[in-house]
Amino acid sequence: MKNRIKQLLTTIVCILLVIHVQAQQQIREGKLTIDGNTYEITRSSSGPYYLVWNMDRSELRPNREMVNGIPLELANTKMTNKNELMEVVCEALGAEKRAQLSTQKEKISGWIYYRGDGSVINIVFKVIDHTKLTLNDLFKIEETFKTRFKANLESVGNLHQHLYHISFNYEWNFDQ
Repeated sequence: MKNRIKQLLTTIVCILLVIHVQAQQQIREGKLTIDGNTYEITRSSSGPYYLVWNMDRSELRPNREMVNGIPLELANTKMTNKNELMEVVCEALGAEKRAQLSTQKEKISGWIYYRGDGSVINIVFKVIDHTKLTLNDLFKIEETFKTRFKANLESVGNLHQHLYHISFNYEWNFDQ
């Protein structure tokens, strides 16, 4: 009888732990931490969306205005390998999660901050309310970009190399 009660209590504790972990990963307003990274999640004022970003923005200081007397706003930076972005997202999410997003016709949009060498600093995500994505999914996307992707950047006179950060908007559609 004691063993039966002990098994039942252990099962209940495990179920509650699983529910608690899943609830922490859902996209909802507030600050959540995954693997030492703190994310802020806010509801968008422009629609049923959430904005999600890694709060470590230490590298996102204001860019310089001039280099050698040339205004950096004239850099006109372009990324030549934008077509690779969706491949990285698909790799990070895996087939099962992509299928869920496709069924729901979801998309992720936002912007990515790059260093002058093309490596990723930070990603801001804009996701729909009641998304199938979890914070853990977004963390995987960000980490995959940071470890496996480098933007090919071009600018007039390579001025982009003098910028502290460069940002580009993105939109990844899963309804196709």
